[in-house]
Amino acid sequence: MKNLKAILLIILGSFFIATGFAFAAETAKKQLKGVDASWNKTASTPDMTVSPFSPKAPVVAKVEEPPKKPTAGETVKKWVGEHKVQITAGAIGAYVGFALFGGILGALTGGLGLLLILAIAAA
Repeated sequence: MKNLKAILLIILGSFFIATGFAFAAETAKKQLKGVDASWNKTASTPDMTVSPFSPKAPVVAKVEEPPKKPTAGETVKKWVGEHKVQITAGAIGAYVGFALFGGILGALTGGLGLLLILAIAAA
């Protein structure tokens, strides 16, 4: 029993250590991006501070951002918003077809039938 317990604890311990390091990877990257170099006196960083009493203020150039491409989620959301009436009608028809005739064939027949009625009504 002691050997089994030791084996289980070793396996679980290594699992917890591995998952801990896996979660720490992103945190370490975030921390390294925000490192302040002021502690390193040998770093040659120019002093970019401007006194409030200086006659010239620094000029900041405006950078235009390129137009944002819609993501896949935004594209799908737009498409569903445009076709929600047809989607709802198909779902209701599929439910009614399944309830009346049963099976996948009934659902397909009901859904397509209600979409056909909707298309005829819109024409």
